Amino acid sequence: PVVPRRGGQCTAPGGDPVKSKELQADLKAPELRRMFAMCEELRTSSVHYGVPKKPLNPENIPYSKFPTFAVKEMLRNKVGNTSEMYAAVNGFLADEAHKERWRIITETLFNQTLDRDKLPSIGSRSGREIHHMVTNDSLGMIFDFSCYYSSISLGDDNKNCYVIRTKQPVEWEGKMHSYFVLDALSTGSAISSHVGVLHTLGVLEPLLRIKDLHINTQIDDVLISSNCPKTFVKGVKLFLERCEKFGFTVKKREQYPTTDEGILKEGKKWSEGPSKFLGVMYEGPTVFNSEKSVDKLKEAWEVLQQAARDKSVKRTRRNLASIMSLGAWMCYNLGIPLYLHQPVLSLFSQLEGMAGSWDDEINIDGSIVERLRPMMEKLVANKPVVPFKPALPSQANSDYDILIQVDACLTGGGAVVWVNDKMFEVQEGWKQNIKHSAWPEPIAATNMVR
Repeated sequence: PVVPRRGGQCTAPGGDPVKSKELQADLKAPELRRMFAMCEELRTSSVHYGVPKKPLNPENIPYSKFPTFAVKEMLRNKVGNTSEMYAAVNGFLADEAHKERWRIITETLFNQTLDRDKLPSIGSRSGREIHHMVTNDSLGMIFDFSCYYSSISLGDDNKNCYVIRTKQPVEWEGKMHSYFVLDALSTGSAISSHVGVLHTLGVLEPLLRIKDLHINTQIDDVLISSNCPKTFVKGVKLFLERCEKFGFTVKKREQYPTTDEGILKEGKKWSEGPSKFLGVMYEGPTVFNSEKSVDKLKEAWEVLQQAARDKSVKRTRRNLASIMSLGAWMCYNLGIPLYLHQPVLSLFSQLEGMAGSWDDEINIDGSIVERLRPMMEKLVANKPVVPFKPALPSQANSDYDILIQVDACLTGGGAVVWVNDKMFEVQEGWKQNIKHSAWPEPIAATNMVR
């Protein structure tokens, strides 16, 4: 049996998939067309996907965590043959908080076999660039695509590569089945973010060429902003027209205004704030962390302090790393340099160097709490800040008095150093044991600067 499109939201109605071929034919930019074509091949053809050449024995496919009711809820009135299975979706359902739906979470075996060099490079503006841009625009509006990945269909060659195997057989149309095939892109696939970004950019392509219109995206989230009322209205209308033309469903579409006056009114309201985009709050010229992020940090911080006082409260390395990771991201949003919290960076380095599993229990003592306290207190206060535009470093060698080019490996490091017009070569072997392949370059760079 075939799991339906939009299966990522079991309670959502069915619908037509995104018109990928029509969108690809509409693209003007050569680079975008090339990248889009590459992702289409990866999405629709197992030949280009890098999957194993031989099908898996169905008995070797790992069981998914889909309960029977969820599989039945997703099934379409269509049966397919699953005799050749190249990879499996080991999936489970996550109940989204405050939303009456389930989201499919998957980790496919494709991710182990995909040739990542074939993936096109994707990127976006830095968070601080977005903060500065949005707070300096007087009009803004955000959009979120509905059932995004589930409406981007897979090619027939690849459908047998997305197979769900249930622990208990599921009755469907009078027969019992244990294997089910997805017919739409899975969020667990290694190419899902690349495909998602390129589909979004395809819809936005003509908007990107409109002067004084600012576009910021992250996969299926889109923010359109500007200081020019005429330009802003043109951009919003064009975006919604292209969504309808190519089959992209925007959440709460009926709530978006259609008149010029309505678009400008909502655009001004969003810009004045408080408004949220990608976990960051915007209000006038300031930014601050969302209440959800602050509450999450508060809860983790309180449990950590409790663990230091009461040894019956258990914490793992992962728990401790998570609170530091969340704190680092929230510091970034507020423009707080991490070098001001060196004890936290040192603690994370120690945590990373420990032997064993990240889920091993760890002793939380007072010293750990005190090292984290200055950062936690700043973030819990969540004082709004006016973002600054980060200055990009110059690419011209003549703008620098000293240049250092570093290379390193697990046994040692070296550098070519230019001091004004003089060049020096430096080499050194490591005295300590380097535990991870990502460490040599940063260590060598630090040593060369010293």
